[in-house]
Amino acid sequence: YVKYSYSTGELSYGGSTRKLKQNILTPSSSIYNDVLNLEPKYFEFRNSADDNQYLGFIAEEAASASAHFATYGPDMEWNDEGENSDPVSDRMVPVDIDERAIIASLVGKIQDLEYRLKALEDQ
Repeated sequence: YVKYSYSTGELSYGGSTRKLKQNILTPSSSIYNDVLNLEPKYFEFRNSADDNQYLGFIAEEAASASAHFATYGPDMEWNDEGENSDPVSDRMVPVDIDERAIIASLVGKIQDLEYRLKALEDQ
């Protein structure tokens, strides 16, 4: 899994092995409810050679649902062709979504719903 850092301009390899991680904690179940605040959107990319409608999320909206659902980078100005220029401020702003965080929250929410459904069925 290769990722690009808007803040450093570097490509890096990411993995999910325990060997690469430390301070591993189970999140509060409240993060699972944050996924319900995500709003899927259809959109077209400004710099695309096609007119395809894509389904996904807007980084700023994902960050509003949970700061964990976005990745952050410099506050850049973007032109109509989807190209960026120099930073317009020193702030770090949402620039992309963090699919892994969203998937983890979805799995947690599904597990929570499964437990609740089983409890109702057992009554």
